[in-house]
Amino acid sequence: MLGIRRYRVVCWLLFSLLGLFGCVQEYYDDGKGGNDKEAAPLQLGSLLIKEGRTDLRSGTQSLTNCEIGIFRYTSTGYSGTRNNVHYCCNNGTWSIPDAGVPIYLTKSPASLCAYYPYSSADDYADGTVTLTSQLYSESADLCYQKGITASSTSGAVNLTLNHAYAKWVFNFTRDASYTGTCAVSKIKIAHADVVSSNTLNMLTGQYGIPGT
Repeated sequence: MLGIRRYRVVCWLLFSLLGLFGCVQEYYDDGKGGNDKEAAPLQLGSLLIKEGRTDLRSGTQSLTNCEIGIFRYTSTGYSGTRNNVHYCCNNGTWSIPDAGVPIYLTKSPASLCAYYPYSSADDYADGTVTLTSQLYSESADLCYQKGITASSTSGAVNLTLNHAYAKWVFNFTRDASYTGTCAVSKIKIAHADVVSSNTLNMLTGQYGIPGT
C-alpha cells in the first residue's frame, strides 16, 4: 500500500508540473511576457490628433469615437511582436472588437506604435505603409505615433498622433470686378520635387525612396 501511495503522489506531482509548464507556455504564446504573472492588458486613455491649423486653439483634435491599430515591438521582456492589434473607442471607452486578444504588458517597459484610422489591409500588417498623393479625405488621412513606452504599472497610455501626410489648402478670392462664377474644376501641380508616392515605416518614422 505504501508503494502505491508513493506512486500516486509522484504521478500527481508529475501531472501538476506538466500542467504548470503548459500554462506557462500558453501564457508566453499569448504575448504576455513569458513567466511574468503580473502581466496586464494595455490600458488606453485619451487620443489627440495634432493639427496644423490656426483655427484650433489647442492645436489638437480630441477623438472619443474611433478605431486605431497598435503595434508592440520585440524588446527586453517581450519575445515577439504584436502587429496591428485592433482597438475601438466608443464615447471614450476602449475595447477589443471581435473577441480579439489585447496587447499585454509586464513591468518591463514595452515600445509601442499607434495609428489612426485602423485598417485590416495587408499593407498595414508589418507597420510599413504606402502613402499616395491624392485629394484629401478623412479616411485616407493617416496619423501615427511611434516610440510610445508603456508597462503594466504605467497606467493608461495617452496618445498624441501626428499626420503622415502634408496637406495643401488653396484659397481663391474673387475680385469684385469679376462677374463670372469662378468655378475651379481642376488644379495641376507640376514640379520635379513633387512626390507621387512613398512608403512610411510607422515603427521608426522613416520614409522610403519616393516615387515621382
